[in-house]
Amino acid sequence: MGRFSSVEVRRRLVRWAAPFAALVAGCGVAVLVLELLLRLAPGIFSLGFQNLALSRYDSRPGGLYVHDPVLRIHFLRRNADVRTCWNGWFWTHHGDARGFRNPDGIERHDVLLVGDSMIYGHGAEAVDTVASKLREGRGLPVYDMSRQGGCLYDHYVVLRLYLEELRPRKVLLFVFINDFADLLVYRTVAEIEDPSELERVDYEAARRRLDELNRPPPLVDRALWRLASFRVLHHAAIKVRETLREIDLVPSAEAAGTPEHPIADPLLEPEPFELVSGYYRRVLGDLDRRCDAVGAELVLVELAIPHKKADLRQGQERLGGFLVELGAELGLEVWSTSGLFDGCRDCFLPHDGHLTEVGHERLAGFLAERLEPESSGAD
Repeated sequence: MGRFSSVEVRRRLVRWAAPFAALVAGCGVAVLVLELLLRLAPGIFSLGFQNLALSRYDSRPGGLYVHDPVLRIHFLRRNADVRTCWNGWFWTHHGDARGFRNPDGIERHDVLLVGDSMIYGHGAEAVDTVASKLREGRGLPVYDMSRQGGCLYDHYVVLRLYLEELRPRKVLLFVFINDFADLLVYRTVAEIEDPSELERVDYEAARRRLDELNRPPPLVDRALWRLASFRVLHHAAIKVRETLREIDLVPSAEAAGTPEHPIADPLLEPEPFELVSGYYRRVLGDLDRRCDAVGAELVLVELAIPHKKADLRQGQERLGGFLVELGAELGLEVWSTSGLFDGCRDCFLPHDGHLTEVGHERLAGFLAERLEPESSGAD
């Protein structure tokens, strides 16, 4: 009793095989259609969905980054060629042998540009970025070391890794209004008060880790993560798992949330301002000494843009005043783009806020006016 004969088992399998095969085939067709639509007609989807499916701002195979778990930094992937997007703007990223967004084979690194996504050229093709306009348009020996999401901590570490190798004449360190808030997200209060990156980080070990992290991932992983539909399905699976955890169907340790800081608050509130400004003083003072040791001049560039909100305008003024004060303390030159973009709506990408080609050209002109006199007198 209760047992099926082999004939009955085969009959049941045959009966269920067709619906199961149809289900699998239907899912496959649906995924294929989704992939084609995302590739050929991404505009039919919302900007958030496009960002989820088509952005490569991550350290998965096929992404722009590799992640160092010790330093907790995303480094740009070496020799990467990636098509990516954000907020409806598409561009091609090419990473050189160090991962930075430069053409291959650059031999002169006289001027280093070190900043975040505004200088990297988020939303713009490489030929339209400020680095390209200074290098190809004006013949200045510029090397871009910027990346999306960077703040002073990342900039300091990147320069420690490459400063002696590149030995520039000048380092332009771009400071944006979000750099105070970003530091509070990326580092703990204890790490800001006592930054280990000054003396206790083994940078030779970090270089070796980067070599390991940049080894090509398995071919299957690369193929899967290049599919926009696979990224969507992976995200959906994560959301399902999170939902099950919320109703206690999947046990897991509770993860601490990432604190959020409105951009201007750390500049306007006394306690976070003192904390972050103290970090700036220590780290930039050390960086200035290291630049001097290789014959380079460190210049602080306040990347000031017009703001509609009063708190952002106040934060920008506080940042500008602090940089002038810090420059006087450390003997550093400070440049500010205050007023440079006033009235230039064409300088910024709609529903995004990063620089357009027009904005990059205007910034390139501002920088060239200050760089060209030195370049003309150089050997």
